[in-house]
Amino acid sequence: MRNLFILHLPLKEPSEIIHYNETIINRVQQAKISPYLSSKEAKIIKDVFDDAPLAIWRLEDDKLNREKFEKLNYGDEILIVEEDMIKFMGKIVITTDNYDLSKLLWPDYSGKNRKFNLIFIIFDLVPIDLPFYKLAKYFGYSEDWIPDGLTLIPHEKMQSQKLEEGGIYRLLWRMKEK
Repeated sequence: MRNLFILHLPLKEPSEIIHYNETIINRVQQAKISPYLSSKEAKIIKDVFDDAPLAIWRLEDDKLNREKFEKLNYGDEILIVEEDMIKFMGKIVITTDNYDLSKLLWPDYSGKNRKFNLIFIIFDLVPIDLPFYKLAKYFGYSEDWIPDGLTLIPHEKMQSQKLEEGGIYRLLWRMKEK
């Protein structure tokens, strides 16, 4: 069973909104980042995306985020939540610990010397636009539960709902129709 991650983005700081628009909404041209990737990473990206621009996000490098980051695998599903809405769904293609790439894509405007080097590239990013409470309730959480940053939905919750491979996508569309 693939993992299901929820990435909650509160987008409260102006720099967060800018970074989100530049790397998720508008995507990033491969030519911009290719000098920062290993040959293996560049080949995977070329094989999966051809020449299409990339949706890329990152986590700040701390102990908790690193533990979460290390659980991300190729093909894992990820839901991007803005405030209280599921905005996008996609699949993880690459994870990389790459400080130089993070400086290129997410300059630290705060002056706090934060390191956002835990980077993941997302494939098949599709718009969802569904209130998050519907999914929270489905998995047995309270309707007002909002995850903190990157959160892995436990396999027990996925299995208890008997989700089939790719079933989360169908589930979200059924929820939208209601």
